[in-house]
Amino acid sequence: MPLLALALVILGGLLLFQRMGKGEANTSDTLDSEALMGQGSSEPAAANPQTSQAQAKELAQSSVKPAPRAQAGFAAATESSNNSYVDTRVEQLQELALTSDASSLETILSELNNPEGAIRKAAIEAAAQFGSRDAIPKLTEAAAQTDDAKDKVALTEAIDFLKLPSLTEVLAKGKSR
Repeated sequence: MPLLALALVILGGLLLFQRMGKGEANTSDTLDSEALMGQGSSEPAAANPQTSQAQAKELAQSSVKPAPRAQAGFAAATESSNNSYVDTRVEQLQELALTSDASSLETILSELNNPEGAIRKAAIEAAAQFGSRDAIPKLTEAAAQTDDAKDKVALTEAIDFLKLPSLTEVLAKGKSR
């Protein structure tokens, strides 16, 4: 019983501290301090013999329910984490575009159908920057499968860019004349 009382006090204190730390505490969100403390006493409610087990149980149930703001905070944290992942992946794709190995190209092309638009865009740009015509079939396939008009245009432009003759090809053609 004393452990339950201590757990309830700690849980209530943590919830109160968390809400106050976020600047969101108000009278409707804050736990009733008299419910945490026994009717004007300095002892926790569950330790006070005047407090019934039903009150302690009600307090425990009410303090466990997540507040809507806490859920919104979790969603914001998840979104922030997702944005961080997207930024990191875009940077990785840009770095891979500067390499010349086949595995880097495969990694770039694997992101052409990523659900995140920023990653798809970075993959298209990286494929063009990589400069290998080996990417054309995958870019063509991705263009045929996408319904996004902006992606389709970007994919087509990347394909057209890769089809252009390289400087080496232009110079070799000029020497053969």
